[in-house]
Amino acid sequence: MIIGPQKKVISLSDVLTERRSRVEVKPDVSYPIAGVYGFGRGMLLRKAVRGSEISAKHLFRISAGQIIYSKLKAFEGAFALVSDAADGRFVSNEFPTFDVNQDLALPSFVALFLGSPKTWKSLQEWITGVGARRERLNPKDFLDSEIALPTLEEQQRIVGMVETIETGLDRARQLRENAYSFLLALREALLVQNGDWACPEGWTVVTVDELCDVSLGFTKGRKLAGPTQMLPYLRAINVQDGFITLKDVAEIEASSADLNRFALRRNDVLLLEGGNLEHVGRAWIWDGSITPCLHQNSTIRARVRDRSICDPRFLAWALGASPARDFCLDEAAATSNVAHLGLAGARAIPVPLPPLDVQQRIIHDLDQVRRQLVHADRKAARYEEMRAHLIDALISDS
Repeated sequence: MIIGPQKKVISLSDVLTERRSRVEVKPDVSYPIAGVYGFGRGMLLRKAVRGSEISAKHLFRISAGQIIYSKLKAFEGAFALVSDAADGRFVSNEFPTFDVNQDLALPSFVALFLGSPKTWKSLQEWITGVGARRERLNPKDFLDSEIALPTLEEQQRIVGMVETIETGLDRARQLRENAYSFLLALREALLVQNGDWACPEGWTVVTVDELCDVSLGFTKGRKLAGPTQMLPYLRAINVQDGFITLKDVAEIEASSADLNRFALRRNDVLLLEGGNLEHVGRAWIWDGSITPCLHQNSTIRARVRDRSICDPRFLAWALGASPARDFCLDEAAATSNVAHLGLAGARAIPVPLPPLDVQQRIIHDLDQVRRQLVHADRKAARYEEMRAHLIDALISDS
């Protein structure tokens, strides 16, 4: 099918060829790992992992210039061009990779096309499976979908225009990364000494259970009694280190009993109960932006009993520092093959407890730097939104 004098629609299979370089995992070898960010944000570079820590028998080596996507996260735009920095890294079977027929298409243009919200939303009809953890885009269905290709010259023009805005985006992301790194370093300097909690005179170390009422959120599929209503709720994806994101707040049918038991209050601290090992125990404080709002059992709520002893915001900051994170990693890794902190683990997390006036000075210092991070994050988000709109406009009009 031809659209206009310079644009044609063809199958992705005419442009992309699946090619996977399978490598046997050896226990004494380290494998630098890669992933794909959602929403068209490119490659994710992870730290190297020893083969002895990898359960899979095989990994797949990726090459710069290939197209890659996440089967599980395709529905939210986890497509990317393998960058030079990711060349030679390894991915699991969940990340198919494809060579580009460069007689027809520029790899950078294909990546732009797949990173367009219009494109990856249209691919949702090919998603198979039931439930968010099992829904996948299979390579055959992916290749059966179509791409609208202008001439190579027009593709180059589009890529060049997008690159101009990506320069600003890269700078904004770097500012965000610098602010985040400084914030982490400051938190460690204020709270940690020689790899453990700092404990000057007047400080003590206590457990979360000594300060808070700790409880799990609701479980999906529970039986409901009496009148119900649709209510918003927070889950693991909403709880990040240092902020709670409200970009994707789900709703669920809930009863009055659910509302009484699982509703969040302003200054509740939320921790991740399970998930990827490195994320378990990740925490931040709830500011009451949505009322009422429940929380799912993928999160644990810690509600400070006496604010004259502990400021909830100080607790939230402390839970992100390395001694608390190390405890959560050790606790979750010891439970089972699936990382879970559990109520007992959350209650046992050790945290420092300085005098209240010291807590508030630490909060003030950290919050000042956090405001710089929030500003940088909003700037990067604006660039990302501009980039998405520009790609949609250029691809649609080309």
